[in-house]
Amino acid sequence: MVSNEVLKSAQTTVKSGTILTIGQVLSTLISFLTTLFVIKLLGEEQYGLYALVLVPISLIMLFCGLGVPPALTKYVAWFRTRNHVYELKKILVSGFIFICLTGILLSIVTYILADPIAMFYQKPETAPLIKIVSLVLFAGAIYRVAWNTFLGLEKTKYNAAMLVINAIIKGGLALTLVLLGYGVFGAILGYLAGYFASATLGIIFVPREISKYKDNKATSLNAGKSLAWKDTFSLLLGFGFPLAIVNVVGGFGKQFYNFLAGKYCSKWDFGNYNAAVTLLIPLPVLGMPIMAVMFPAYSKIDGAKEQELLDSAFKLAVKYTALLIVPVAALIMGLSEPLKSIIFGGRFPDAPRYLMLLAFAYLFTPFGYLNFSSLFKGQGRTKILLVGGLLGLMVGIPASLVLIPLLGIIGLIFTNIIVTVVVIVFNNIIVKVKLGITIEFASSVKILSAGVFTAFASYFLQLWIVSYPVVELLVAGLVGFGVYVLFILVSGALTIEDVHNLKVIFRGIRPLRRVLKPHARRIEEILRKVLE
Repeated sequence: MVSNEVLKSAQTTVKSGTILTIGQVLSTLISFLTTLFVIKLLGEEQYGLYALVLVPISLIMLFCGLGVPPALTKYVAWFRTRNHVYELKKILVSGFIFICLTGILLSIVTYILADPIAMFYQKPETAPLIKIVSLVLFAGAIYRVAWNTFLGLEKTKYNAAMLVINAIIKGGLALTLVLLGYGVFGAILGYLAGYFASATLGIIFVPREISKYKDNKATSLNAGKSLAWKDTFSLLLGFGFPLAIVNVVGGFGKQFYNFLAGKYCSKWDFGNYNAAVTLLIPLPVLGMPIMAVMFPAYSKIDGAKEQELLDSAFKLAVKYTALLIVPVAALIMGLSEPLKSIIFGGRFPDAPRYLMLLAFAYLFTPFGYLNFSSLFKGQGRTKILLVGGLLGLMVGIPASLVLIPLLGIIGLIFTNIIVTVVVIVFNNIIVKVKLGITIEFASSVKILSAGVFTAFASYFLQLWIVSYPVVELLVAGLVGFGVYVLFILVSGALTIEDVHNLKVIFRGIRPLRRVLKPHARRIEEILRKVLE
């Protein structure tokens, strides 16, 4: 039985994170839709060039700020709650200076490295585009200052606004410029403009929000002592640098594998691959409500003293995330061909097989694929994340050096799948040893089995139908989803207790509640009859 304390905590944190979650969902959907049009207009070669140009930027961006942005969130919140506005402003100014300086430095370094990177790629046309897009590292620095400040102030409406404005400007301008014939250059300008526009929003509203707070006469962490300017940098780096190491180790592998693929894969291959990646963008959105719940929920639990409570919360998060993610991933696997045909027509012929393999990784969701990070961060176990990241690199880098030159994009995807499996196994072992908690393996196996049956059923059905792609997608999709629901109910993977828990958790999301409320009782009655 899941503790009422877990459910109440979940409901509270869902309410507090609703605005940010809505912003994430809206921005993701806007970006997804506009990117699809840009992809169709650019085609395989040009979109592959665009994606290649952004790979080194994503790699270098890992080093921007050196962990100071999350430290900024912590200390802005710390001083705000104590009305130490003078120290808050000092921390903010220090963080702004440091993060912007690193952004400027990285922009210059990237500009200088543009030609060597193009030589490594053996694609000289990427050099001028990398030089242009290097400016995003500076814009991204300002963006991070504003983003983390708003989080510390608990003004998530501005975070949501930044996300939506970024998506609208980036997608809208890129689409307009590509339509006007500017090609990849236009798409790059749209990418830059989105960051600069949202960063500008931050620059405007951060001072306005700070000015609303009145200072307290006590002006330090410790009574009677003043916080010197040099101490602000020590505070920020002392807290943030270890997090930076964790983030770099965790994110370096994926970007390195993409960077390596840039050398051994053609622009055509990269275009097909990134078209498939784009089609998966909406999938993680399904898990956002659960993700919004669990990080703060984990943070409130003392794992040493409340092990049973932590175990219940973790099991709840893994199971419910899997119930939402797995059926969609399975249907994408089975219906990748008609899905591609509907969206891209006859273009991007290799995208379906890449999409099938990319979606396969999400079938590991029942084993904690999307949940371990929030658990470890919420419990302050960032060292485990670091060790897991290092283990992933130890396996992934040798695998990538063999598989990518040999198999190209398929090798890139296989490398990521191998790393994912290794890290999931490690994390399941470590949570048992260090935290004394586990996932519900019986339920996880049932959900995975349901996903596999769904993928095969939808795939073979769409082959048998032989009709218009939209007909194949709708008919095979509905039947496949029916197979998943039937399997989940018959196998006992979903229980009455789960129905009650999900009802309590999602009650805090008003837009979803308004949609489901008229039908909730009827749905619950049907499920009770089936499950009982």
